[in-house]
Amino acid sequence: MTEDELKSLERNRFFYGKLLTAEDFTAEQNYFNTKMRLLNRLLFGSGVIAGLGVVKTDELSVAIDSGIALDYAGREIIVPEPIIVKINELDGYDGFIRENTDYTRAYLCIEYNETRTQPIHSIAASALDDENNGPEYNRITEGFSLYITAKAPEINPCEIENRALVRKTVISDTIDVSVVFPRTVRAGEEFILETNIDTGSADSSVEIEFDIKLEALTAEDGSKTVHVMYKKHNADRENESVRTILKADMSFADKGIIRIENIKASCNKAQLSAAAVYAETEIADESCFSVINKLRNRNNERRFGLCLARLELYVSPQYFILESVKNLPFSQSIPSISELRAFQLRSEFVRTRRSDKAENPVQTLVQPIVNSGYIRVEIPEKAKKGQIFHSVYMPHGLGTGTVFVSAGISNDSGIVFENSSVLNESFSYGVSVNKETGMFSVSVRLNRDHEKDTLNFCWFATRLPEKTVLRKIEIYPSVRYAGRYETVQFTVSHPDGGIWRNGELEWNVTPDDGGNITQSGVFTAFDKPGFYEISVRSVAEPDLTASAFLVVK
Repeated sequence: MTEDELKSLERNRFFYGKLLTAEDFTAEQNYFNTKMRLLNRLLFGSGVIAGLGVVKTDELSVAIDSGIALDYAGREIIVPEPIIVKINELDGYDGFIRENTDYTRAYLCIEYNETRTQPIHSIAASALDDENNGPEYNRITEGFSLYITAKAPEINPCEIENRALVRKTVISDTIDVSVVFPRTVRAGEEFILETNIDTGSADSSVEIEFDIKLEALTAEDGSKTVHVMYKKHNADRENESVRTILKADMSFADKGIIRIENIKASCNKAQLSAAAVYAETEIADESCFSVINKLRNRNNERRFGLCLARLELYVSPQYFILESVKNLPFSQSIPSISELRAFQLRSEFVRTRRSDKAENPVQTLVQPIVNSGYIRVEIPEKAKKGQIFHSVYMPHGLGTGTVFVSAGISNDSGIVFENSSVLNESFSYGVSVNKETGMFSVSVRLNRDHEKDTLNFCWFATRLPEKTVLRKIEIYPSVRYAGRYETVQFTVSHPDGGIWRNGELEWNVTPDDGGNITQSGVFTAFDKPGFYEISVRSVAEPDLTASAFLVVK
């Protein structure tokens, strides 16, 4: 059964005296496999269910975690244990290395694969065919195969997202720029067209602008053309998005048309190639059932392998260097029922508000560290007004430094947090905290004569975590190609934004027979092609180190 067709299933009917052949047993397996894979495909779609994370192990290899996924046909892809693979040993590498040079991207994909195992001798085959004395195979092992490709899918490979969203690539040259919007909208409904910009590295300077021309759709201000502009200069984030609010017209049109034209883009002042984009969104009537029916009738037009990771590579005809790995770049994953339920519960307690302006970055609240407990102050017999009594010194458990400790008097009716005599005429109290020892005590002053008593206080200690600044240095450029006897200037960023002075850095070349580097970062290549690591270290702070790679052709 192919992806887009359905047919009636047949299963064996067993009866006493039936002669069973290999065809009958194969039909028995096919019946259950087909039904299970059909439900997998229609209920869950395709994507990673668990595991299958990809990490960089060195400049030539990646490690893939164990896990399970479903492919476009509903077949389970199982990686039983973690594996390490060399990129140059993957299927598709030879074609990829011939077609690409310098900085480029590749996609690591996985697909379902079957292998015949356990060879055995077949008596029937020997008796019926004298020319075929080779072995038969006792088992079929369901496995997987990995391959590498430079071509990114035009639409989102995740089946669930593909049925709901349209994704069109605008730029795929050094950086990736795509637009995403709903595949089906209601007449009169507002929706978001999101422009996703993936620069690949945080130190890139990117400028993009283009026009969005609309038919049967309008912008938020009522116009039929929207101008989108984006600029980023050495920002902290590699992935950003620009959201544009559109609205489907209340007309009899059955589709809205989106054209992206007049595209101008540059990365680090180098112009990028881009082509105009044409896309459509279906317009349904106002009932939700109309939208659901259109989504239900939408089938995948193409089949995809599962893309596990995007690889950032520097490639030459003889060498390559793996710089970074990004997992699931096209969100090819299947959320579990427990994850969906957890998200639903979270949504019940979160209020969302649509901003009419561009979205601001989300600010993360600093969560305080809290501890609590009880402490007592003993009041002796015939205590007089004005006397002060102290509790024992107790550690609050949050270490030394600035810690805020508050206390409340605990009684049968509850806890009263009050350190004056407004609510309690008998006494007033205060808390003393020692920053050096991390201990505190509660002191009580009597406002009138008092009999013997034990005052129980409930205390709470709060400490805001200190903001730590990661000090680091980086070498620019991080990867460079050079010819024999060519000179390359390397620069190093300063952790405090300053300028390095002579003698503050130590440079090194590994292996040392590839070239010479001065204390100012000027490298001169020798007549020896190969890979070389350029490393630098701060003399004052030896932990501040950085590395770059240079390929001498």
